[in-house]
Amino acid sequence: MAVAGVEIRASREEDIPTLLEIERECFPPDLAYDRSVFEELFTIINGVVLVAEVGGRVIGYAAGVVEEGYGHVVSIAVAPSWQGKGVGSLLLEKLEEKLRGLGAACFVLEVAVDNERALRLYTKSGYRVVRVLKGYYGGRDGFLMVKGCLYLNEHA
Repeated sequence: MAVAGVEIRASREEDIPTLLEIERECFPPDLAYDRSVFEELFTIINGVVLVAEVGGRVIGYAAGVVEEGYGHVVSIAVAPSWQGKGVGSLLLEKLEEKLRGLGAACFVLEVAVDNERALRLYTKSGYRVVRVLKGYYGGRDGFLMVKGCLYLNEHA
């Protein structure tokens, strides 16, 4: 998928202030990642953090890691003014490619049950709900979703 004018690249440490701003715009304060989470994502072996940018301005990111053969989609966020334009789909597609290159055979993610926009993105991209995660988001339920996995062990 291509989105006019949007380029995907590996994130750099100097992107963190913008990633934090996007976090604050996209997630409630109790769920938004802080600087330490992004710093950790940059150091994880088999981890990937990608950004979407337009004209040198970061407008979204996707982060994931390969764990025991699973590509774990950790987070995706797109600046509100760019949502609904295909940027999230492009980020997810590129993240899956990178994770596949690191050995991911299939993909897993967690999403809040009331995050309708994300659920549409993931369903459209081939993910399916396999389990409800009670209280996963600090009292709010989440879904465990998978793509390409025939089964899941307890770790996923």
